[in-house]
Amino acid sequence: MRLLLITLPLILFFISSQLMADSQSAVGWHWYNETAPQKTKKNDENKLYETFENLTPSQQLKILQQATTELRDKAVLSGNVNDIANYKRAQDMWVKKATKFTVGWQRMLLENPNLNYSLQYSHENALAPVMQQHQHALQNEAISQLARNNGLLVFYRADRKSDLMFAKVVTAFSKSHHISLILVSEGIKSIANSADFQNVENRYDPDYQRAHALGVDYFPAVLLVNPKTGTYQIVSYGYKSEDEMSSRLLSIYDNWKPNF
Repeated sequence: MRLLLITLPLILFFISSQLMADSQSAVGWHWYNETAPQKTKKNDENKLYETFENLTPSQQLKILQQATTELRDKAVLSGNVNDIANYKRAQDMWVKKATKFTVGWQRMLLENPNLNYSLQYSHENALAPVMQQHQHALQNEAISQLARNNGLLVFYRADRKSDLMFAKVVTAFSKSHHISLILVSEGIKSIANSADFQNVENRYDPDYQRAHALGVDYFPAVLLVNPKTGTYQIVSYGYKSEDEMSSRLLSIYDNWKPNF
């Protein structure tokens, strides 16, 4: 670690091309006696920097990060002006690199527009309503296509207020999207005659047999079922809003293709 503290200012010198003026002493009349040692030191410095350059980028980054931390800690503990200056030089080096990366990133997006996420998914607030409308249109089309051959099967616990609330939500959802729905009350009978569940098929599963037969152990649960083929898949567990249900069904329709 001591070697890192000694060599980091040297590495920073080569990277940021900044002179460490405070570490240089005045040259007097005896300069000719110091020529040979200075030349040797310069050669050693070049070899050290070449060794650093031959490391992988990850190794270089780790060394610089660790050494910068050591410079900071040393400056804090000593309060020495030279130590603080060395740490400041390290900070300046990181700022320069971060700035260069930011500018390079912007240029990269211009030269590679296919990598520009915002061209497809804009994050501009002014376009948010337009993007939401487009997303809702995709969701509605997906649900309409799924509703042709599938229906929703919902398992819920009628003695849980949260489950009952969700049963009402999914009932309203099925009506607004014209997708068939079967509610299955687990444990106890539900209030099937409630206005919220009007014209909805509500079955009773006292021993959780139907749910467990389909691998459902958590409630409430929504399944997308194709009665013709007998196939089904889990849509969601737990309470979900209508928007969340729409988003999940779009994901299922698109075979979970990322759309963000």
